[in-house]
This record gives sequence, structure tokens and C-alpha cells, in this order.
Amino acid sequence: MTNLRRTPAAFFIWLLFNFVLVLNMSMWFRFIGSISRTMEQTTAPTCILVLLAVIYAGFVVPVPYMVGWLQWFRRANPIAYAYESLIINEVHTVLMY
Repeated sequence: MTNLRRTPAAFFIWLLFNFVLVLNMSMWFRFIGSISRTMEQTTAPTCILVLLAVIYAGFVVPVPYMVGWLQWFRRANPIAYAYESLIINEVHTVLMY
């Protein structure tokens, strides 16, 4: 439905990046949960972190338009790395001999 590349290599790269992203975000949530005492204390920072990570991934707010004092977050954002890698996977043609 989204007309992604229909090759096995592209699919398995997509699957690998999504799996690594799920593991990484799970570790972020576990870290926030480990420094909090209750579930309620964990929910607020996690919601803010996920919202910030999705907004600053590079799709909603392009890199040139990011606020200067918050651009550091893009370097620590695993969603930004996964998004950039998946875009490169889709538009870059690999020559295999």
C-alpha cells in the first residue's frame, strides 16, 4: 500500500531496523521505570520523551527548522536514526554484482 521496495534485502533491513528500534525504546522505558517509584511517576516523563522523540525524528520538524537549543536531542534520538536509515534503505539503490 505504500509502494516500498519489494526485495527480500530491503524487507529484512526494514525488519532489522524496526527490531533494534523496539529494543532501544524498550530500554529507554525500562531506564525511566527503574529510576521512578510508581507507575504514575513513570508515565509523565515517558510520554514527554516519546512525543519529543517522534517530533524531532526529522519528519515532523525538518532538521533546518529545529530549535537551536534542542538540536542535541536529535543526536540521542533512536527514532531519528531508524527513520534516516529506513529512508536511505528505500531511496538508495544498491548495485549487487
